[in-house]
Amino acid sequence: MKSSSIIAIENKSIIITGKFPSSKIDLVKEVLNLDNFDESEIIVFCAFSEYEIPIGTVFNFVENMNGYVLIEGKITLIGVTQQFFKPFDAIPKGWKTICKFKFDMETSSLLTHLPQSPSWYQDISSLKLTQTNYKINGSKFS
Repeated sequence: MKSSSIIAIENKSIIITGKFPSSKIDLVKEVLNLDNFDESEIIVFCAFSEYEIPIGTVFNFVENMNGYVLIEGKITLIGVTQQFFKPFDAIPKGWKTICKFKFDMETSSLLTHLPQSPSWYQDISSLKLTQTNYKINGSKFS
């Protein structure tokens, strides 16, 4: 009998440092297309990224900073900007960004209760969104 093994083959993450302040939402309203903003979406400050992460990337875990998985769900990157409020098609490697994410209901309570961060450099609360892809006997899946 052949045994199969599952191994993680790719692991990308981005750190959320706090929610973008609602008092400044007009600054990003146009660039992040907030005309149809709904309760399954959130605008957050993200720390310097170690990777380029394109819009459409789906993260499947919300972790604390010790790597403990708090929630497994679907969190999709749907908008990116930065301090000059210009649209990006990805989170650039080495940049702090303001990002818009869409999440499923399993992750909604945790993300909507994040505290608001007053500025770029005041990390209020840090969570990590992680995208992990796995391989079983040569087949890749996420």
